[in-house]
Amino acid sequence: MGKKSQRGLLLLLCLLGLVRYSAAAVIWTAAVEIRYMNSNNEIVDKSCECGVYGYDSPLQNAFGIVTLPNRDSKGCGSGPVYSRNSSSPPWIALVKRGNCTFGEKINKAKHQGASAVVVYNADGSGNTTSYMSHPEARDIVAIMISNSQGMEVVRLVTNGTPVDMMISVIFNAGSPHRPWMDTYWLLSIAFLIVTNYSYCLLPPVSV
Repeated sequence: MGKKSQRGLLLLLCLLGLVRYSAAAVIWTAAVEIRYMNSNNEIVDKSCECGVYGYDSPLQNAFGIVTLPNRDSKGCGSGPVYSRNSSSPPWIALVKRGNCTFGEKINKAKHQGASAVVVYNADGSGNTTSYMSHPEARDIVAIMISNSQGMEVVRLVTNGTPVDMMISVIFNAGSPHRPWMDTYWLLSIAFLIVTNYSYCLLPPVSV
């Protein structure tokens, strides 16, 4: 094989690696809708494109009444964490990030019969979300929302207001997904591009 052919093959392999990595970093956006009745007996309906599907979550819709953990807001305690089970009407677990892995939080809610799990970001993170990987917890819809959005719902439920939530996948015209990447992934991809580009410029090994 000539030097030009070797260099072309090496460049092709590098580009394929970049495409594969970039595809893995794509995160799907979820529309989140909440509905409840206020003190004036008026139905309040709020929605936003503010959820981020976990990397290992099925891309499906989910609906249920929002349920908080009994004691630990992070949903990491031992034994039953929620007051509901699989015989209850459809319910969605709302838990705070921290103390245990995403997979542990999701599995605890899943094993008690939740139809979905919503993790809201840690205190002090404002309106930001981040990448959520949970390979040990699959087969249940799991998304992350911001701390400010999560706390809004927590306050309602804590005050005794039943809140229904609907989670749905966002489909864009001409594209089945909306990519979302946090700073970590953007920096990682930039590093990979530089690394691969430098590697591809190396002279081929003589044979």
